[in-house]
Amino acid sequence: MVTVHDDFDNLFVQQNPSLWFVNMFNIHSFDIDADATWDEDELDKVLASMDFLDEKNMTAPEDAYIGINEDQFDIIEEVQRLTGLNLIKLLIMLYLLYNPN
Repeated sequence: MVTVHDDFDNLFVQQNPSLWFVNMFNIHSFDIDADATWDEDELDKVLASMDFLDEKNMTAPEDAYIGINEDQFDIIEEVQRLTGLNLIKLLIMLYLLYNPN
């Protein structure tokens, strides 16, 4: 189970919807603290149950190349896919992007 702790509720309480016209021309910036906790074993079970993360269900990416198509040379288009390792790298990159500390 993933539990998210954030300050969104506090932010909504601070707003006064009846004063929308006063704030219409003002720019507001808000900092919101957020934190997530999870059970590592449960997360492992969830990830293991996802078929799309299983290497045997993935198609590896392929670069474009020159090949023969209908008795003539042709450019065979690249195949863009995310394999397990690339998917993990993407998830880590996204995590670091949104959680720089």
